[in-house]
Amino acid sequence: MNVFGWWRNRRAKKLMASMSAQEKVEVRAMIVFHLSLAAPVHMMTTSQVSATEHADVFEAVGRRQGVSVGRLSAEDSSEDRSVAGQARIVVGPLSEFLTDFTREDDRENSVRDKFAVVEGEPISAALPMLAQYREIRVT
Repeated sequence: MNVFGWWRNRRAKKLMASMSAQEKVEVRAMIVFHLSLAAPVHMMTTSQVSATEHADVFEAVGRRQGVSVGRLSAEDSSEDRSVAGQARIVVGPLSEFLTDFTREDDRENSVRDKFAVVEGEPISAALPMLAQYREIRVT
């Protein structure tokens, strides 16, 4: 059984850079969906392009599994951000999570009960925010 639909994605009009890139996204998706059973998850990516690729996969799987997935991007209004933040899994660039974290009044409680999954090495500016999370996974 192919949970993540690699074959469907491979024949899609827009392909990811390579099969290995697709496989990395799928491995992250397995980690994120497993963690989301215990608590909400913030999936932080290195760029908006990567966030879009991850969110596309996560949303497809989330629909089948009944798990809500939200997206963060720089163009979002505060209302869009609020709606995305209510999802069980929130996907976006690390910079957007940092932006939200610095705006919030109750910063520690906003992330304390959530898992963080970070694509690549987090930037040093993110370390104080990441230290507040329940658990951090760097993939």
